[in-house]
Amino acid sequence: MDTIISLIERIFYTKLVGSLDLYTILATLFKYVFVIIVMYFIYLIVRMIYLDIEQMPTDSRGSGAYLHLITQPSKLSFDVQREYPLYQVNSVGRDASNHIAIANPYLSGRHATIYLKDGSYFIEDLGSANGTTLNGQKVETALPLKNKDILSLGDVEFLFMVGE
Repeated sequence: MDTIISLIERIFYTKLVGSLDLYTILATLFKYVFVIIVMYFIYLIVRMIYLDIEQMPTDSRGSGAYLHLITQPSKLSFDVQREYPLYQVNSVGRDASNHIAIANPYLSGRHATIYLKDGSYFIEDLGSANGTTLNGQKVETALPLKNKDILSLGDVEFLFMVGE
């Protein structure tokens, strides 16, 4: 064992150029390789942050359309936001994978969809158990939404707003 260690010491501490030995050269090389790896890791993190920021909508309300809660939150036994921004396609329901997820027991997992088509928003019920109403009218086919329409999903009412 001692002979192996002495052999390694002789190899690493052999003077190669002037006062430089193999140990100093390898230590310096590993130091720079480590710095390059750390810099690459930082680059990847900054790139991921940039890509996440780039995918965010420029306007917090998407196209300017949103649903505003009419029902008093204190009357509800579940959490609901005061406003939900609307984008090109918005799924509404109890399931957490929906764009607008509301833990309302009267909502189906996939209750309805609100989508933008030809510059206008439409609401379509997806065969929910308790239905969807627009200004008191049951939604059976896709219906266009107009500013300040009242949308009822289960026992929660929203006001459809555009750009206000």
